[in-house]
Amino acid sequence: MKLLELRANQSTFHTIKFKDGLNFIIGRRENPLKSDLKKTYNGVGKSLLIYLIHFCLGSRNTKPLTKKLHTWEFTLDFKIEDDFFSATRNCSDPKYIILNNEKIKVEEFNRLMGEKIFYLTDEVLPGLSFRALISRFVRPSKESYSKFDVFHPKEDNYTRLLNNAYLLGLDPYLIERKKNIKEKMDSIKMMMKNYKNDEIFKEYFNAKAVNLDIELYDLEEQTKKLKINLQDFKIAENYGEIKEKADKVKQEINQLENEIILMEKLIENINKSLQITIDVSKDKIIKLYEEAKVQLPEMIKKTLKEVEEFNLFIKANREKRLLEQKFGLEKHIDDKKSKLNELYGEYNSHIKYLKEHGAIDDYVKLNELLNELENKKEKIEQYKTLEQEYKAKKSELKIQFEEENKKTQDYLTQITNYLKELNNIFRNFSREFYKDKPGGIEIKNNIKNNKTRFDIEVKIQDDSSDGINEVKVFCYDLTVLSLRQNHKVKFLFHDSRLFTDMDPRQRIVWLHLINEFASKNDIQYIASLNEDMLLSLQDNCSKDEFEKILKIVENNKILTLTDKSPESKLLGIQIDLAYEDN
Repeated sequence: MKLLELRANQSTFHTIKFKDGLNFIIGRRENPLKSDLKKTYNGVGKSLLIYLIHFCLGSRNTKPLTKKLHTWEFTLDFKIEDDFFSATRNCSDPKYIILNNEKIKVEEFNRLMGEKIFYLTDEVLPGLSFRALISRFVRPSKESYSKFDVFHPKEDNYTRLLNNAYLLGLDPYLIERKKNIKEKMDSIKMMMKNYKNDEIFKEYFNAKAVNLDIELYDLEEQTKKLKINLQDFKIAENYGEIKEKADKVKQEINQLENEIILMEKLIENINKSLQITIDVSKDKIIKLYEEAKVQLPEMIKKTLKEVEEFNLFIKANREKRLLEQKFGLEKHIDDKKSKLNELYGEYNSHIKYLKEHGAIDDYVKLNELLNELENKKEKIEQYKTLEQEYKAKKSELKIQFEEENKKTQDYLTQITNYLKELNNIFRNFSREFYKDKPGGIEIKNNIKNNKTRFDIEVKIQDDSSDGINEVKVFCYDLTVLSLRQNHKVKFLFHDSRLFTDMDPRQRIVWLHLINEFASKNDIQYIASLNEDMLLSLQDNCSKDEFEKILKIVENNKILTLTDKSPESKLLGIQIDLAYEDN
């Protein structure tokens, strides 16, 4: 795949015609000596060019264009080997692309390009896609230059590894299998965790020395008893009425029992009163006087006799009255006891009925309790089954995990020569920049408990120094392009961001290297450059060499963009597009 032309339906747009070999888009300040901070190389359209290429190649980030340029449409011409393609996308209708005069959905365009350029079919692994892979040849954003293997900031580790490994010629199915095994292990572990977080289980697992077998046995016994009770349960529709009658009879019983106790107490007091007698008689009084040698007159003796007879009369009347009261109380007691026996019978009849029958509310509560117990029982049984399955599956997956580790190690051993070739390609590029700082690409088997199958390590000695990261990015991209594994891409596009922190001497090496490589290998290399990046080279090389560099750039310059006026920028108009923020 090579790019041919990018154009728009607006006359102000600066059409770009790409060619074989080197292609430079130069950003220039109209007055580079003037210290105006508002006038910079940014905003002339160099990075926007990359965004528009991705737009024509089916990117999802379309909002900036639909908001600000809804009347515009852009067309990218390109070829795949000997086949010509023209992709047009309208900013007001970005869901479709017109490919060779046929309107198709963006998803279909991406599927078709994935098949034609990257050999992606329905059988190819999910995660490999045209959009992810093409971004390895046209890094889309500022973050894409932060690290050699980072192209989309939001790309997860698995997708990043899968797409990079695919272009490096590594077996992607080894990557997928390890991820699947790890996800299964994590899934079972999460299920166990979720079960333990269940409210029912918290009361068990928060307790000490919990024995689920004992808990399960107890629950089985309780549910069995409840089921029997429910089978024998008879619902009384007049349960409340009978209970009310029973309560009323009970009140009457209590009242009668209290009345009987009170009457029995009165009889007890009467009996005590009947036992009281007069011990001092008339004869005893006379004898007391005689013993005292006191002679009582006959008149007094007569009076004492009359008093004695009167007392006896009073006593007789009192005893008669008390006995009459006693007999009356005893009759009342007999009557009340008779009534009490009747009430006992009635009360016992009600109670027996209530015991044999129950209220609907009680029946519902028993059912709710049974459901609760059965739910607990089911949860524990499920957990025990899951725990057994988890242990068995964990052992099985662990064996698979180790088998995959061995398969991967055997695989890396089998492709040792290829890995050496891959490493040498990168080393040859990096050696041009740092002859005394060895570099290389190392592919390692990651045997840790994670989803990462390969550790792809790209190193240049002292790679923490300024500018070396950018050199590493450049050498890695050129290595992927050179390998030609699983792709038909023959172009590489680098934004001026790649060269900002490069040492001027490294830029000189880069220019000579890519000039020679492009001419010898039939590839298309596109780069945007700020004018000051070129001017800074003259202090790091001879005059003759600087002139050669300028000649190389001038001969391969396809577009110059300046800050002189809106017309000299890529779109030919002044407009702010926040495409980097999406």
